[in-house]
Amino acid sequence: MICGMNLPFIPTGERLHSRNVPEVPDEVFTSKRRRGDFRRYSLTIGLATLLASTSCGASSAKAPVTATTHAASPTQTAPAAAATLPARWWQWSESIDPSRNPIDDRTGAACALQQPADIWFLAGTYGGSATRSCSIPARRSIYFPVLNQVCTVPTGTRVESAIARCKVAATTSTATLDGKPLRVNEADSGGAFDLLSKPGSTTLPAGKHSVVAWGLWVGPVALTPGQHTVTLSGRAGSFETSVTYHLSVG
Repeated sequence: MICGMNLPFIPTGERLHSRNVPEVPDEVFTSKRRRGDFRRYSLTIGLATLLASTSCGASSAKAPVTATTHAASPTQTAPAAAATLPARWWQWSESIDPSRNPIDDRTGAACALQQPADIWFLAGTYGGSATRSCSIPARRSIYFPVLNQVCTVPTGTRVESAIARCKVAATTSTATLDGKPLRVNEADSGGAFDLLSKPGSTTLPAGKHSVVAWGLWVGPVALTPGQHTVTLSGRAGSFETSVTYHLSVG
């Protein structure tokens, strides 16, 4: 998601063998891929490989999130309009067959999969960069994470605590539309929600899970008909993601 951000989740009893990726507590679920002798679980948008200071369930104090706030484009709506979208973004990404996950997409071929009728979701990477070309219907606003993650809610844990523990400290979070900066807003799911993961999911083991979501988000942003370029770039600890979208609207 590190759509967005992709953080590593290491199942109990397994060890991560990557010199650039520190260990992360059990409740953080992120990119599931086999590399050598370990399995990596992801998160996208987004948005996702992150950071020792990330702790979705740790008891230690967290560093404050440092989101970069940018001037809004004239076409960007107020952040309040996006109140339910962090949860919906995750439900969208998990509704897609893992073999065609848009977070893994390097070209834009998966851009249109399972898009809702009232919004158009974009995604980050599991780390690294991507350049995507995508056609979007007219009168469809875009919404996407620069960095984000989803965390399970352990039994007996208050939702507010789960959300607080799902936050990470970002050192970079920027987005642009046609070269002009867009506002990056810190937002969360506002509560727990059910997330149904398919077998082979890059986010969670297959099945239904009670989760919360946190992230640094952009949008909704309305686009005029024609050609547009959208960029996103985020960094948190050793994790970095960047995407350039070439959008054709109309």
